[in-house]
Amino acid sequence: MSDTEGRDGPDPEAPPPDGPSFAGRGALPEVPAPPSAAPAGAPPPPDGAVFALIRQGRAQDCRPHPRHLLDPGRWRAMAEALAAAPEVALLALWAEPGVVHACFLAEDQGRVIIASCPAAEGRYPALSPARPGAVRFERMVRDLWGLVAEGAVDLRPWLDHGRWPLVGPLAASPAANAAPAVPQPEFLTVEGEGVHQIPVGPVHAGIIEPGHFRFHVQGETVVRLEARLGYLHKGSIGLMLGKPAAVAARSAGRLSGDSTVAHAWAFAMAVEAALAVVPPPRALALRAVMAELERLHNHLNDWGFVCNDAAFAWLHARAGVLREGC
Repeated sequence: MSDTEGRDGPDPEAPPPDGPSFAGRGALPEVPAPPSAAPAGAPPPPDGAVFALIRQGRAQDCRPHPRHLLDPGRWRAMAEALAAAPEVALLALWAEPGVVHACFLAEDQGRVIIASCPAAEGRYPALSPARPGAVRFERMVRDLWGLVAEGAVDLRPWLDHGRWPLVGPLAASPAANAAPAVPQPEFLTVEGEGVHQIPVGPVHAGIIEPGHFRFHVQGETVVRLEARLGYLHKGSIGLMLGKPAAVAARSAGRLSGDSTVAHAWAFAMAVEAALAVVPPPRALALRAVMAELERLHNHLNDWGFVCNDAAFAWLHARAGVLREGC
């Protein structure tokens, strides 16, 4: 960097100039459009079967992506159409009292859409038969909101281990936990000659989060691995509901200590999209710098522990020194 740039460079508060010169100084690069996306100004490509079904629902006020409210019949038809639409990815599944939401991405077009469905009598058609990635989402929705996915692949508890005082704590009317004792965890079985179960955790060496991992092994082959998490579930959603955005942002940043910048940035983007607020370029640049430092910190931490697991303690120590420099 020249002396002129170091002392008398452009005002950081000034709007960025157009073109690649600003992009080279910390601004976020534009994400390229997918190859099949329509050029600017051209009409959008036609919807596939899944998106067409979702758009038949009643449009809701939602930013930055469209959201449609479907009746249970259309939601069920959407779930069935997903089986023949591998280009539609399930991004997330969540809920609020009496309503379930799903977010989808058309990977061939780069378009996002949200579908919502009222859960009559606490039930809704499952997505997991067509999208295995929905399994844990459906288990989470049942644990937190008490909404059951009909026809789900797996309905075992995920976050609720039977120790909470309430059942469905985020539901409109949570019920008291009347179970006489804490139930034992359920794990899927693997049958076959020479299959052994190896339990690991929930207590681990070091300071990593608790988690139980059940390995089913046959010789050197891991036939199945199941994870049981939720031991340190903090109820962050319940803590954030009804709070001002500036207060809720603190909880978002504390979801996970090794990705506080990522979660805080994601929350800020959600709030800005909902309020139609455009952050200044300088804020975006600062966020990008902090996120990059966090990424380097985590890579150095993981690399160091990989070396330590292979008995290279010196490399682990060096990675720790570099990590503290981030």
